[in-house]
Amino acid sequence: MRPVVGVDVNEALSQMASRWHIPKLALLPDESCEEQQEDLQPAAIGEEKKPKPRSKPKRTSLDRIPGRRPMKEYPVTGEELLTLGIMQGGAALMLAFAGTCFGFFLSTQQTIDFAGKEVSQATVGWWEGMGDAALALAIITCLLGIALGVLSGFKVSRIMKNTDHG
Repeated sequence: MRPVVGVDVNEALSQMASRWHIPKLALLPDESCEEQQEDLQPAAIGEEKKPKPRSKPKRTSLDRIPGRRPMKEYPVTGEELLTLGIMQGGAALMLAFAGTCFGFFLSTQQTIDFAGKEVSQATVGWWEGMGDAALALAIITCLLGIALGVLSGFKVSRIMKNTDHG
Protein backbone atom coordinates (compact mmCIF):
# COMPACT_ATOMS: atom_id res chain seq x y z
CA MET A 1 0.00 0.00 0.00
CA ARG A 2 1.36 3.41 -0.93
CA PRO A 3 1.17 6.27 1.57
CA VAL A 4 -1.23 9.00 0.49
CA VAL A 5 -0.02 12.58 1.02
CA GLY A 6 -2.47 15.36 1.83
CA VAL A 7 -5.38 13.20 3.03
CA ASP A 8 -7.22 14.09 6.22
CA VAL A 9 -6.92 11.13 8.60
CA ASN A 10 -10.33 11.73 10.21
CA GLU A 11 -11.98 11.86 6.77
CA ALA A 12 -10.30 8.63 5.70
CA LEU A 13 -11.32 6.90 8.94
CA SER A 14 -14.88 8.16 8.55
CA GLN A 15 -15.09 6.70 5.04
CA MET A 16 -13.67 3.41 6.27
CA ALA A 17 -16.08 3.36 9.21
CA SER A 18 -19.09 3.92 7.00
CA ARG A 19 -17.96 1.14 4.68
CA TRP A 20 -17.45 -1.34 7.55
CA HIS A 21 -20.34 -0.07 9.73
CA ILE A 22 -18.07 0.90 12.62
CA PRO A 23 -19.54 3.40 15.11
CA LYS A 24 -17.94 6.79 15.03
CA LEU A 25 -16.87 6.56 18.69
CA ALA A 26 -14.23 4.03 17.68
CA LEU A 27 -12.50 6.63 15.47
CA LEU A 28 -10.17 9.44 16.40
CA PRO A 29 -11.94 11.99 18.61
CA ASP A 30 -13.30 15.12 16.98
CA GLU A 31 -16.04 17.64 17.74
CA SER A 32 -18.94 15.49 16.53
CA CYS A 33 -17.87 12.60 18.77
CA GLU A 34 -18.34 14.74 21.88
CA GLU A 35 -22.06 14.97 21.11
CA GLN A 36 -22.30 11.19 20.87
CA GLN A 37 -20.36 10.70 24.08
CA GLU A 38 -22.83 12.92 25.95
CA ASP A 39 -25.60 10.49 24.98
CA LEU A 40 -23.64 7.69 26.65
CA GLN A 41 -23.23 9.47 30.01
CA PRO A 42 -25.26 8.03 32.91
CA ALA A 43 -28.44 9.85 33.84
CA ALA A 44 -28.23 12.46 36.56
CA ILE A 45 -29.43 11.57 40.06
CA GLY A 46 -33.20 11.75 40.27
CA GLU A 47 -33.58 11.76 36.50
CA GLU A 48 -35.52 8.81 35.14
CA LYS A 49 -34.38 6.94 32.10
CA LYS A 50 -37.10 5.98 29.68
CA PRO A 51 -37.34 2.22 29.21
CA LYS A 52 -36.97 0.87 25.73
CA PRO A 53 -40.27 -0.16 24.19
CA ARG A 54 -40.77 -3.91 24.21
CA SER A 55 -41.37 -5.75 21.02
CA LYS A 56 -44.47 -7.90 20.81
CA PRO A 57 -43.86 -11.54 21.68
CA LYS A 58 -44.02 -13.88 18.73
CA ARG A 59 -47.20 -15.93 18.64
CA THR A 60 -47.34 -19.55 17.75
CA SER A 61 -50.17 -21.27 16.00
CA LEU A 62 -50.92 -23.20 19.20
CA ASP A 63 -53.36 -21.84 21.75
CA ARG A 64 -52.22 -22.57 25.28
CA ILE A 65 -54.77 -23.59 27.86
CA PRO A 66 -53.24 -23.65 31.33
CA GLY A 67 -54.00 -26.74 33.35
CA ARG A 68 -53.47 -28.15 36.80
CA ARG A 69 -52.65 -31.65 37.86
CA PRO A 70 -52.18 -32.76 41.47
CA MET A 71 -48.86 -34.47 42.05
CA LYS A 72 -47.86 -36.72 44.89
CA GLU A 73 -44.62 -35.99 46.71
CA TYR A 74 -42.34 -38.69 48.05
CA PRO A 75 -39.93 -37.58 50.76
CA VAL A 76 -36.54 -39.29 50.54
CA THR A 77 -33.99 -39.41 53.33
CA GLY A 78 -30.33 -38.73 52.71
CA GLU A 79 -29.48 -42.39 53.29
CA GLU A 80 -32.11 -43.55 50.79
CA LEU A 81 -30.87 -41.06 48.24
CA LEU A 82 -27.29 -42.23 48.71
CA THR A 83 -28.35 -45.87 48.40
CA LEU A 84 -30.29 -45.16 45.19
CA GLY A 85 -27.35 -43.25 43.73
CA ILE A 86 -24.90 -46.03 44.53
CA MET A 87 -27.20 -48.70 43.09
CA GLN A 88 -27.91 -46.81 39.88
CA GLY A 89 -24.29 -45.75 39.44
CA GLY A 90 -23.13 -49.32 40.06
CA ALA A 91 -25.65 -50.64 37.53
CA ALA A 92 -24.43 -48.17 34.90
CA LEU A 93 -20.79 -49.02 35.64
CA MET A 94 -21.37 -52.77 35.47
CA LEU A 95 -23.31 -52.54 32.19
CA ALA A 96 -20.62 -50.33 30.66
CA PHE A 97 -17.90 -52.78 31.74
CA ALA A 98 -19.96 -55.69 30.37
CA GLY A 99 -20.14 -53.94 27.00
CA THR A 100 -16.41 -53.35 27.02
CA CYS A 101 -15.69 -57.00 27.83
CA PHE A 102 -18.07 -58.19 25.12
CA GLY A 103 -16.38 -55.89 22.60
CA PHE A 104 -12.99 -57.34 23.61
CA PHE A 105 -14.40 -60.85 23.15
CA LEU A 106 -15.63 -60.01 19.65
CA SER A 107 -12.28 -58.44 18.80
CA THR A 108 -10.35 -61.55 19.90
CA GLN A 109 -12.66 -63.81 17.90
CA GLN A 110 -12.22 -61.70 14.78
CA THR A 111 -8.44 -61.66 15.21
CA ILE A 112 -8.33 -65.45 15.69
CA ASP A 113 -10.50 -65.99 12.59
CA PHE A 114 -8.17 -63.87 10.46
CA ALA A 115 -4.94 -65.21 11.96
CA GLY A 116 -2.67 -66.70 9.33
CA LYS A 117 -0.90 -70.05 9.42
CA GLU A 118 2.32 -68.39 10.57
CA VAL A 119 0.76 -67.65 14.01
CA SER A 120 1.62 -70.43 16.47
CA GLN A 121 -1.13 -72.58 17.97
CA ALA A 122 0.00 -71.57 21.47
CA THR A 123 -0.65 -67.88 20.68
CA VAL A 124 -4.04 -68.67 19.15
CA GLY A 125 -4.93 -70.82 22.19
CA TRP A 126 -3.89 -68.06 24.59
CA TRP A 127 -6.09 -65.50 22.79
CA GLU A 128 -9.01 -67.96 22.71
CA GLY A 129 -8.68 -68.28 26.48
CA MET A 130 -8.59 -64.49 26.88
CA GLY A 131 -11.69 -64.18 24.69
CA ASP A 132 -13.54 -66.83 26.70
CA ALA A 133 -12.59 -65.09 29.95
CA ALA A 134 -13.80 -61.76 28.56
CA LEU A 135 -17.12 -63.34 27.53
CA ALA A 136 -17.61 -64.88 30.97
CA LEU A 137 -16.79 -61.55 32.64
CA ALA A 138 -19.18 -59.76 30.29
CA ILE A 139 -22.03 -62.11 31.21
CA ILE A 140 -21.35 -61.83 34.95
CA THR A 141 -21.09 -58.04 34.98
CA CYS A 142 -24.17 -57.70 32.76
CA LEU A 143 -26.22 -59.83 35.16
CA LEU A 144 -24.87 -57.84 38.11
CA GLY A 145 -25.77 -54.55 36.43
CA ILE A 146 -29.29 -55.76 35.68
CA ALA A 147 -29.67 -56.97 39.28
CA LEU A 148 -28.56 -53.57 40.65
CA GLY A 149 -31.03 -51.81 38.37
CA VAL A 150 -33.89 -54.06 39.48
CA LEU A 151 -32.96 -53.62 43.17
CA SER A 152 -32.94 -49.86 42.66
CA GLY A 153 -36.45 -50.08 41.20
CA PHE A 154 -37.61 -52.14 44.19
CA LYS A 155 -36.15 -49.51 46.53
CA VAL A 156 -38.12 -46.76 44.75
CA SER A 157 -41.35 -48.78 44.88
CA ARG A 158 -40.78 -49.41 48.62
CA ILE A 159 -40.39 -45.67 49.18
CA MET A 160 -43.61 -45.05 47.26
CA LYS A 161 -45.46 -47.75 49.22
CA ASN A 162 -44.31 -46.42 52.61
CA THR A 163 -45.41 -42.82 51.85
CA ASP A 164 -48.85 -41.83 53.17
CA HIS A 165 -50.80 -39.23 51.17
CA GLY A 166 -53.89 -39.28 53.40
